Amino acid sequence: MSQTPVKQAKSKHDRLEEAVGLMKVLSHPLRLSILCNLIHSGEMTAGQIADEEAPNFSQSQVSQYLGILREMGYVKTRREAQVIWYSINDKNVKKIVETLYGIYCS
Repeated sequence: MSQTPVKQAKSKHDRLEEAVGLMKVLSHPLRLSILCNLIHSGEMTAGQIADEEAPNFSQSQVSQYLGILREMGYVKTRREAQVIWYSINDKNVKKIVETLYGIYCS
């Protein structure tokens, strides 16, 4: 009889490493702005986000960082025909960005 492994709780060190990784992501103005846009709008296309970031950042930069945020699990996508919609995927990221949005962006 095989037993499924018990999922162990993350250690304090592991949780702190996650926090440091998130802070590194949030330390870039475009990455933070993308997440703030998603907090404000809930769900957006890459084109809509790029429009919000123009002229400070290019469509290419926005797409590059959306890919990074997706790979890290901070944003998720939903396809609707030809359109890909982005939204925040991680509840902890959402809490932190909501706080930052309330202080700096509202």
